[in-house]
Amino acid sequence: TDDWAARLAYSYSMHNYVNDDSYDDNEISEAPNHTGNARLIYTPSYVKGLRVMGEWQYVGSYWMDDDHTASAGKYDGYSIGNFKADYAYSSELSFFAKITNITDERYAVSASYAYAREDYNPGDPRQFYAGLKYLW
Repeated sequence: TDDWAARLAYSYSMHNYVNDDSYDDNEISEAPNHTGNARLIYTPSYVKGLRVMGEWQYVGSYWMDDDHTASAGKYDGYSIGNFKADYAYSSELSFFAKITNITDERYAVSASYAYAREDYNPGDPRQFYAGLKYLW
């Protein structure tokens, strides 16, 4: 129906060294081959001004170092879900709310291995946002 819409984005990329003296043709570290985003949007015709969206974000696995050492290995990547809603009460006043990382997944936005240690930059935990916008 016209109340529902879907959006899908996917990227496949190869990031490789080419005949490099140190890394030969290895994949470049911290560069996932697969990323994706899917959104399902509901705009009910019986509630004028309301829009609700569920979102899934995906980042695939990748090497943590350029040498592809066994001790570092690959980072598994992550998937998180988000939820957004907004309501336009009038052309001047609107409300919005968002929940990110709905399942409170523990993940790293980046992971690397250097100097014999793993380094993880943590992703945000579940967060709630709400607000209003007024135009005059």
